[in-house]
Amino acid sequence: MRSKQSKFVKDGCKNFHIKALQTHRASEAHKKCTAHEKAARATPGTNPAEGALQVMNQESFNKMRILFRISHSIAKKGRPFSDYAWSTDLHEVTHGVSLGKTYRNDKACRTFIGYIAEAERLALVEDLQKALFYSTLTDGSTDSSVCEAEIMYVRYSNHGEISNKFLALRNTPRANAENVTTLIETTLKEYGGFTDANLYTKLVGFGADGASVNMGCHNGIAARLQRKQPLLTSVHCMAHRLELAFKKVIQDNEAQLKVFEFLDSIYKFYHNSSLNRSMLRQCCSAFGTTGIPTRLGGTRWIPHTYTALINFWKMYPSLE
Repeated sequence: MRSKQSKFVKDGCKNFHIKALQTHRASEAHKKCTAHEKAARATPGTNPAEGALQVMNQESFNKMRILFRISHSIAKKGRPFSDYAWSTDLHEVTHGVSLGKTYRNDKACRTFIGYIAEAERLALVEDLQKALFYSTLTDGSTDSSVCEAEIMYVRYSNHGEISNKFLALRNTPRANAENVTTLIETTLKEYGGFTDANLYTKLVGFGADGASVNMGCHNGIAARLQRKQPLLTSVHCMAHRLELAFKKVIQDNEAQLKVFEFLDSIYKFYHNSSLNRSMLRQCCSAFGTTGIPTRLGGTRWIPHTYTALINFWKMYPSLE
């Protein structure tokens, strides 16, 4: 009670004599305030009370850590939530660890993955707030229900280290320039932590494929963004440009078309017949070659073509 009536505690004091300060330092009120301030500034996990709580609940922490790791692995590999139940059973049998009877269903897995995703999002928001500038990259897609969606990435630099991070995959009722531009703005605010004040002041680049909805000179997404940020640099994806240029060059080249037709026929001959594939494997084993004919076409024209040619030359002795 005596310490609570001290001038330092009750009204404040201008007496800075050494004896008065020493007396206050030894008071219970000062010790309690010092301990409170130290605990408030302590690094998470170093507080004695928190440490004691962790020791008391170490078994529960270990259990939740394992369940979160299993959930993270399922999300990382794109596995269905139904794999979570047997994954926990397998972990118990393999490692001899009891994981209890709770949080063992697909709903718990969904919840854990949601918290993991939120933690990653908050880490991304923190990085974006530190970055001086950033760029956004988008591409159209369709989900399993055949609904239009936009996948978005952000590219930024912190302390000279360049990072490309996934931001969001969001559905849109119609993938026109107006809707996608609005979707980009709302996604950057909701998932990237940007505000109206710094959304366009930090935006320096936009990347997408060469579709008119993206790169249209008057009403494309890039043009709409440049109206709000005149210094914005829009980039037509170099991979798409290279593929389009390559396709344009070879479309009138008869020799190239014959080679492509030949590689395509080789692929279909062995792909559509299990007997032909088995005979090819036996020939490859006899000649000491490896490989199997691969599809010439695909979403990546040049890599698919290159792979088909490489595989053909690898097994050429077996095909003679």
